[in-house]
Amino acid sequence: MTDHRLIESYRRLGLPIGASLEEIKTAYRQLARQYHPDINPEVHQDQFVAVHEAYRYLLEHWQDTDNGDVAKDTSTPAVSVTVKRTHVSPLTPEQEQLKRQAHKQWQLFLAEERFPRAIALLENLERQLPADEEVFAWQAETYYQWAVKLIDQRKSSSARTYLKKALRLNPHNQRLWREINRQFARLEQRSL
Repeated sequence: MTDHRLIESYRRLGLPIGASLEEIKTAYRQLARQYHPDINPEVHQDQFVAVHEAYRYLLEHWQDTDNGDVAKDTSTPAVSVTVKRTHVSPLTPEQEQLKRQAHKQWQLFLAEERFPRAIALLENLERQLPADEEVFAWQAETYYQWAVKLIDQRKSSSARTYLKKALRLNPHNQRLWREINRQFARLEQRSL
């Protein structure tokens, strides 16, 4: 059985199947800059989301393979991507320091409601710490808070996009699910 999502993820990033991890990261960085709604407002946000999801899927596939090599034969994926990652390497002291500094800066950006800056900061951190679940949780929280602000500004379409992105990044957080459902209810009430 062919993993169509894997093939589509490579295609979305403009890469051949079996591209190296470095090629995947480079392609993502270029496309993320090209499609980021804060940098290029003419581009539809769905394009940015699709590129980001393809990148995350390929990273998970890399982390789920036994030796880090993407199998050239996509007829049988090495491991189901739904399996929770269990072999995350501990952070080096330098990575820990980078993460602490980024966390402080992220909290400052949130307090100042500088959401695009917070997202850019966390996307950069994710590139450096691609398996860190805590970074994903911070990204989800940022998307959620930005969505709330967008709802207050009556920008329903953008708010929906960021609420969905928050759910995709941190789907097991029950508190986040409840809050996002509450915000979707607010959106529905405003559309009546």
